[in-house]
Amino acid sequence: MTRRFRANPMRTAWVVTVISFITCCALAIAAPLAARGVVLYATDTRPLELNVIDGAVLVTTARTRDTQAVVSRAPVSEDQRVATDEKSSAILTFYADEKAQESLATITLYNNASFLLTTARVPRFSYSGAADRLSLYLEHGRIRVSPSHRSARPLQVVVETPHGSAHLPDGSYSVEVRNEETQVTTRGGEATVIAGGQVVIVPAGERTRIAAGQAPDAPQPVEQDLLANGSFAGNLDGWSSKSFVDVREDAQKNVGIGTVQVITRDGRQAVFFSRRGQEGVHAETEIRQDLNVDVRDFDALNITFYVQLVFQSLQGAGMQSSEFPLAAQISYTDIYGVERLWTSGFYYLDLDSSRPWPLRNVQKIPRGVWYAYESPDLIELLRETRPSHINWIRFYASGYNYESLISEAELLVR
Repeated sequence: MTRRFRANPMRTAWVVTVISFITCCALAIAAPLAARGVVLYATDTRPLELNVIDGAVLVTTARTRDTQAVVSRAPVSEDQRVATDEKSSAILTFYADEKAQESLATITLYNNASFLLTTARVPRFSYSGAADRLSLYLEHGRIRVSPSHRSARPLQVVVETPHGSAHLPDGSYSVEVRNEETQVTTRGGEATVIAGGQVVIVPAGERTRIAAGQAPDAPQPVEQDLLANGSFAGNLDGWSSKSFVDVREDAQKNVGIGTVQVITRDGRQAVFFSRRGQEGVHAETEIRQDLNVDVRDFDALNITFYVQLVFQSLQGAGMQSSEFPLAAQISYTDIYGVERLWTSGFYYLDLDSSRPWPLRNVQKIPRGVWYAYESPDLIELLRETRPSHINWIRFYASGYNYESLISEAELLVR
């Protein structure tokens, strides 16, 4: 072969020229395609921010088995397991940017739960139209997942369990693994549940069960929601609002009165309570809904909502544990005909040593994150004075200066 090329140098030149031309064309096509592929599909990992609500949360790297006990906050990366015990709970937030300014999804991890974070990625370049991706494997326990839509880019959230998987678009969902089964509940949105080769769509207000080795059950209604417009869809229809400060009426404008408005925050419709005025003056801002509902025929009563605390100037919950940057309060009449109040408040600003004020009916949560609150069963909790009628419900902020938000409120009976 070598002798043939030497004997015919013209042929050799043509062969080299053709091969070079083909190589050049291939590179001219492949290089831009490869660059385009990098721009469109390259991804960066984006750790979730873990904020501990109660107790200590264990974070374990699956490959090395290294474990740390987190009592405040820490990043959680791919291939790490997050686990709570019977006394701990936490919030994890998936952010679009490194500065943690745009939330893509929040995950509330309740007691005795564990999941492995398998994917937490965003496209590397802003030109990409690929989806932000979050996926995890829930081993046991219950989580609340709330994806938030971004108009510039789709979001894919997948929760896998030992029994199947749930694909969760914008909305609010509860996923629980227990007793050889998985339950997926849709609070808002529409979940796609896959197991046993079958696909089931679970609309808002319904749930499905996946038994081990079986296809998902047909969706069933979950509970009845007593609230009107608990989603605050665009306005405060069904709610009344009120603000006051503890001074003479003719002086209120001078010291500053609180405001209520419906805004969109992190893809959620939310009610924003705000007061920035004279310090040291007690103020209160509320929304309220009158109900007058007989609940004697129901076996369970729960209130659920998302809360975010932005600012509070009064430490703790005030001198008498009655001033909260945000609280929920229910007026009910018990079976003996006595009107009573049930209150649950939230704060983030700790008391200093000079103010040994009490903390009752209040829970500390991290500042600036969405916390999914689910009350205990109030029928059971208040069994000594069992509710007969629910008179009204209100969400309110109080203290000196405050900023807080409430979203996706439900008062559920079953």
